[in-house]
Amino acid sequence: MPDSNPAPTPAPSTPTAPPQSTLEAIKYRPGRLEILNQLLLPWESVYEDVDDSVAGHAVIKTMKVRGAPAIAIVGALSLAVEITSCYFSSPPTPLAHTTLPAPPSLATLTPALAAEHVTSRLAYLKTSRPTAVNLTDAASKLTALVHSIAASHPSGGSQEGLAVLKAYVDAAEKMMADDVADNRAIGKFGADFVLRSAGERKVGDVRVLTHCNTGSLATAGWGTALGIIRDLQASGKLVRAYCTETRPYNQGSRLTAYELVHEGIPATLITDSMASHLMRTQPLSAVIVGADRVTVNGDTANKIGTYQLAIAAKFHGVPFIVAAPSTSIDLALPKGDGIVIEERSGVEVVTIRGKVVDDEAAVKEPRAPLRVEDIAGRRSGSRTLAAPTGAGSSDVDADGDGEGEASEVEDKPDADADEDETPLEASMGGQSVMERLGARVDQVVEEIEAAVFGVEQDEDEDEEGDGQSGEEGDVDGVKETPSGSGSTVVGNGHVGGGSEDDGTDEVMTCLIRIAAEGVGVWNPAFDVTPASLVTAIVTEKGVAVKKEGSDVFDLKTFLAEHK
Repeated sequence: MPDSNPAPTPAPSTPTAPPQSTLEAIKYRPGRLEILNQLLLPWESVYEDVDDSVAGHAVIKTMKVRGAPAIAIVGALSLAVEITSCYFSSPPTPLAHTTLPAPPSLATLTPALAAEHVTSRLAYLKTSRPTAVNLTDAASKLTALVHSIAASHPSGGSQEGLAVLKAYVDAAEKMMADDVADNRAIGKFGADFVLRSAGERKVGDVRVLTHCNTGSLATAGWGTALGIIRDLQASGKLVRAYCTETRPYNQGSRLTAYELVHEGIPATLITDSMASHLMRTQPLSAVIVGADRVTVNGDTANKIGTYQLAIAAKFHGVPFIVAAPSTSIDLALPKGDGIVIEERSGVEVVTIRGKVVDDEAAVKEPRAPLRVEDIAGRRSGSRTLAAPTGAGSSDVDADGDGEGEASEVEDKPDADADEDETPLEASMGGQSVMERLGARVDQVVEEIEAAVFGVEQDEDEDEEGDGQSGEEGDVDGVKETPSGSGSTVVGNGHVGGGSEDDGTDEVMTCLIRIAAEGVGVWNPAFDVTPASLVTAIVTEKGVAVKKEGSDVFDLKTFLAEHK
């Protein structure tokens, strides 16, 4: 390993927008911001408007948007959209919420008041995800900018106040363009480092492992760790990329796998607990991860599970590479002991959301295949779940004799109930699978009515036994509302309006409890990997490595030398 921080090679020319082939998690034009709701991926692609800083705070906290760079951009742009609507649209659009104090009126606006307004809103946005340093860094830079401009016009009036706000909007927009350029440089530097390291270790085929999601869905475009994998693919030397599922929120299986398939990169999904066995049986060239915060000495906070990957990589002699923009380096923290670790709702651990599918593996009691059309059409009040088209005949070959029969999932007369009852039904108090699922569908429809039409519901249950209401089935107790696509996520169920490759027009997903009732739950969102386990830190400025004989990095010196 080199004994000093190498000077970076010139970065490639970079576009100001992601290539058309990459996914677009953030769509922005002056006065309008849309984010791809990542809670619905990979089953549906639904964009939601973010109209102001309150909406920005909500989509970040509920993880509709995630990834440290993307969080910073969405936070900054949500306030830019709010400012544009209130001060630069014709006619001005008043805010639709009362959560925060109203912005200053144009008649009373001064540079100082404009700067204080921006500062207050940014302070609020920072509370959405406290561990992600990029948002804090962006807020600090933008706050300093507006106060600097305001100080140059101490006795200015409304026009000078508007100039302060316009400067903020321009700076927030530039952050998005800069992030794409930074990601492309990270991809180039990282791929070169991996290929050079693989050559030194005499590893022929390049195989890499990544954790969580660090691609276009986590940034303004291209990605950090996944950006490196994209560049490795472009080199023609990548044989396979492995991604962990990344429990409990499954960013790997839902998002990274989705991006890898979208890009045509050969990929294999593994569970988090398979990583050590993979390193033992496959010659990996590197483990590549992103970062939410990196301290001066190189200690790295990233998605929970990163630390154990670093330990396994160290044991098996696999380079462990952190990919992050320089804005993720917190120069105020000398080491990782000072990083605040966000702890999230235990509901994320004991439940899992997924698409309703046929029980093809016959994990449950063997019966006729479960199909969406079997439960469609059940009514609750004035709402009906419409049956999807192109789902095929209602007859099924349940016993495998080649002949279709009437579906066994139809309700049977009471007289036949005992005779036809399966062990699974007996365990459910005599209810059939479809009766139980049908009751769940009715519950979902009632919840949809409550959210959309204001129908009152029964008092929330405390399903966890923790004193919290059942609404916590959605992240942090925030219920989702209808989006512009017609899709709705309410309570524990989701009735979608997207299209599927199997030809159906409707997607049904549901939230399922997977843990025993009454068990305690601990859900830290991040862990801190000690610098001693990190091989290199790749930024848009170059690759930082440790000096020979040192277990830590000197990132303050690295950044000073690579301005």
